[in-house]
Amino acid sequence: MDLSKEEQNIALLNLRYFGLDKLVSLITGDARHLSFRDRSFDTIFCINVFHHLKNASAVLDEIIRLLKNKGKVVLSDFNAKGLEVINECHNYEGRKHDSFKHGLEEAKDYFIKKQFEVKDFESEVHRVIIAENN
Repeated sequence: MDLSKEEQNIALLNLRYFGLDKLVSLITGDARHLSFRDRSFDTIFCINVFHHLKNASAVLDEIIRLLKNKGKVVLSDFNAKGLEVINECHNYEGRKHDSFKHGLEEAKDYFIKKQFEVKDFESEVHRVIIAENN
């Protein structure tokens, strides 16, 4: 799911390259307001998106609405060093990498307040939060 049709086209090219395009449905939409029924998903992944969100709490609220009981949320995003690397890559290409100051710490706190069990992992350039509503 992405707001940008252009980004979806790039994702589709990558999926086709790896022979996975028949296994994935791409949806253009706003993560704050999705048309799925409440409790539609066992697991929700949000990868390298969180730093782009203008209203992170609205997206987290929507994730909670869509998640089934005993469901799991996997959020992965760049840490500070990872954002530096991505920004350098975009600068090298003559582009700007738009991001807001939302970090996964905000998401972790959100899920803890909602009584989720939260696990936190970090590599050199990435951080992963796994939240389960037991």
